[in-house]
Amino acid sequence: MPVVVTGAAGHIGANLLHALVAQGRPTRALVHLDRRVVEGLGVEVIAGDVCNLDSLVDAFTAAEVVYHLAAHTRGDCYDQSLSKIKVPKAERKVVT
Repeated sequence: MPVVVTGAAGHIGANLLHALVAQGRPTRALVHLDRRVVEGLGVEVIAGDVCNLDSLVDAFTAAEVVYHLAAHTRGDCYDQSLSKIKVPKAERKVVT
């Protein structure tokens, strides 16, 4: 069962990916825009957005654990409020 990392292109997410790969853990990365950090790592990449329930369900299905590290960090990014993040809803949908 894979370990899923949201926010995999960010600083903490990328470091976690490298650590998981080094441990030999099957890893799936949910990546929104910049996929360069995951290229060549041998992880499964899911193109998606934490504001999109379908992409989260795709990423979370059959996962052992999810490290939710996605964050809105720049004012020039698209408008995303914390209320739009669908992680808890996706968790309920995948588990039930």
